Amino acid sequence: MNCKLRNYILLILLWFFRLSISGQKNKYVKHFLTVDDGLSHNEITAIAQDHDGFIWIGTRGGLNRYDGYDFKIFNQIPGDSNSLVNPSIESLFVDSKGNLWIGTKSGGVSKYNPVTGVFKNIVSDYKHSNPLLPDNRVLCFHEDKKEQI
Repeated sequence: MNCKLRNYILLILLWFFRLSISGQKNKYVKHFLTVDDGLSHNEITAIAQDHDGFIWIGTRGGLNRYDGYDFKIFNQIPGDSNSLVNPSIESLFVDSKGNLWIGTKSGGVSKYNPVTGVFKNIVSDYKHSNPLLPDNRVLCFHEDKKEQI
């Protein structure tokens, strides 16, 4: 068999072999999380992932930390200044230091420190101008090069 004929046969075999092989098909699993799974409210308004891999989900009924299996719900506790400032979440942001910033619909901002497990709250009182927070509705966050929010 000459070289040219052998190359044609090899090419035809490779072409047929290519038709019989298919790559692994991507099968994505979709699972919708609801209040039946432990979510605090079905209206999700913000999502963020922290440096430890937790998924933080903001809803109209509180802040939810999801580890892939279970939810831990954080909410406002009246009289407790170390709790979430308002349960109606508008925005979430994880800064370069690993802190979670929570913007609310009308309550201001909470900063959650995952090491201490404590919320620090910033609220505008409307009577006195607050340069850090002129309004209590916070739709988004940004961190600059100096790590300022």
